[in-house]
Amino acid sequence: MNASDLWRFGEIDSWSESYTGGYQRPLHQNRINKAVRYLFHEVGIFPTSILVNIRGKVNYFLSNAIGDFAEFGILEIPEKSLPFWIIDGQHRLAALFAASREDEKFEKFAVPVSLFNYANRYDEMKHFYIVNDRQKRIKTDLAQRHLFSTISIEGESKLLDFEPRDKILAAQATRVVDFLRLHPESPWLHMIQIPSQIKRGYNINTQTSMAKSIGYILRTFSPEQRVEVMEEPKILGLHLINYWNALKEIYPEAFNTPKNYKLQKTFGCYVFNMLFSHIYKKCLENEDDSEEFMKEILLEMLSDFNDRTDSDATSSAFWHGAYGHSMTRGSGMQVIRKLVKEFIEYF
Repeated sequence: MNASDLWRFGEIDSWSESYTGGYQRPLHQNRINKAVRYLFHEVGIFPTSILVNIRGKVNYFLSNAIGDFAEFGILEIPEKSLPFWIIDGQHRLAALFAASREDEKFEKFAVPVSLFNYANRYDEMKHFYIVNDRQKRIKTDLAQRHLFSTISIEGESKLLDFEPRDKILAAQATRVVDFLRLHPESPWLHMIQIPSQIKRGYNINTQTSMAKSIGYILRTFSPEQRVEVMEEPKILGLHLINYWNALKEIYPEAFNTPKNYKLQKTFGCYVFNMLFSHIYKKCLENEDDSEEFMKEILLEMLSDFNDRTDSDATSSAFWHGAYGHSMTRGSGMQVIRKLVKEFIEYF
């Protein structure tokens, strides 16, 4: 197809916080600029096809069969069936459009196109996810949301042959992350960076690490319970708000200046979300899941750790990034698991 036809009739179904039904990444100007330089100063061809979907009806007329595997024909696309939804290749198209401003010959640039006729956005998104995640990788945070949509429709059991369990659990946790970052009483309000969002000073953590750490909680849930959490994230979200507010009561300095401490960063999120199931089990045994009772259990656990290790785990200084405890100044899952193991000795 001519590049100009794809510009005229093409649309990109981009994900944003205000439009969560989309699946595409936002355009990156640096990638476009590199592709423009490639067009003008290097080989200047795009040999791989751009993937396009038409959700409306199309008409196909056979002209000539080629053996038993291919055929020539005429494809008729009614105007009412447009637009072309760009599944893969948006940066190449944007580069061609930018290049055409300097040289109009790029309007007739021949673009190889693989055209699909999926009737709905879900099938389109699924194809985008498979192509990008399996081949050239999309950002993990957006991939988590794509996978959440797939699990919602097809169920987790169908995906276990194709995706790692931890990846599925993290995807199932994404709506819980949204609940935490938007609830007015949450200590995570506006602090978690999401797809397409430019990192701000108040973003202390990312959707990716928060969802992965909450995935450890979902490990203890039955498949039916995980479905409930996906459909109604406040089931788990409200308990996590109480839990993290209890931690805020224990460590006020760390929550007041979170950049200086490891507590709300990836390290601390993994540690305390991996501990949550043990704390919540105590809540169920005592039929009390209040913030006050969670704080009481946490203080008992931390005090037990102090007695065994001659530490001061009830102080914010324990989690300071520069001069905190030797274990909290470390990084990686091996150190995180070691600290969690020390804490759960209490239980």
